[in-house]
Amino acid sequence: MTKIEKIQIVAEFELDEDLVLTAGSEAKRVQEKYGGKVQVLNVPQAAPPEAPRIIVRTENFLLNIGLVRYDIVINVPTHISLHPSKSLSFAYNIVEDIADFLDHLKNGYQWTGVITNVQFPSKETYIPSIKLAEPVFDKLVNISRKQRDLSTFQLQYGFQEGRFYRTFTISGYESLQFKIPPGVKPGSHIRLEKENADISESGLLIVVDVNNKPAPDKGGFVADFSTIMEEISSTVEQLPNTTNLRGVL
Repeated sequence: MTKIEKIQIVAEFELDEDLVLTAGSEAKRVQEKYGGKVQVLNVPQAAPPEAPRIIVRTENFLLNIGLVRYDIVINVPTHISLHPSKSLSFAYNIVEDIADFLDHLKNGYQWTGVITNVQFPSKETYIPSIKLAEPVFDKLVNISRKQRDLSTFQLQYGFQEGRFYRTFTISGYESLQFKIPPGVKPGSHIRLEKENADISESGLLIVVDVNNKPAPDKGGFVADFSTIMEEISSTVEQLPNTTNLRGVL
């Protein structure tokens, strides 16, 4: 079983020090179409240019607007998250629609990247993610564990393929369900401890990052985004083979 709940799209453009003024109307137009809220942040002058200055929050996505980049985080609805192709189509339709409102992607556009969190939930419950990562370590890492238990695991590697950079980050993930201790009065402060939580879901997480940075032959945001989404789609489909984890995922 494969699940995609979160997709992040990053698009960079030339520095606009007056962005809070020039992008305000863009944020307003997105808000009017999708609802949600617009927040202008009081960011220190020394903050890096990629830090958000304006945030648009809607039901299905978060749009962060910085002086040099847009960062769009899409939360895929639960009912389609178990269908990778539908999840990617959902993200594609939103971003393609938003692009019409984002003037900075028409003038001064630089490059695009798409980061997709691909989850492989375990069929069994209450299993710590580090236990699920052990067969991944044993298959991909040329270091003997000598029957020792793993305490932490994350593996990252990447390749340049033509004009694209493709990076894979492999780790475990857990969803925890905390229980309120008996006898706690309403309104009381509760300290949540991981040791007192149940694992409601665990599995393997592969973060797939495809971008065309730098992009001297950039074709414009919409064209680049469309091409990268095709790359993401084929990559997700071939993950067991690409990562040499067939039989593990």
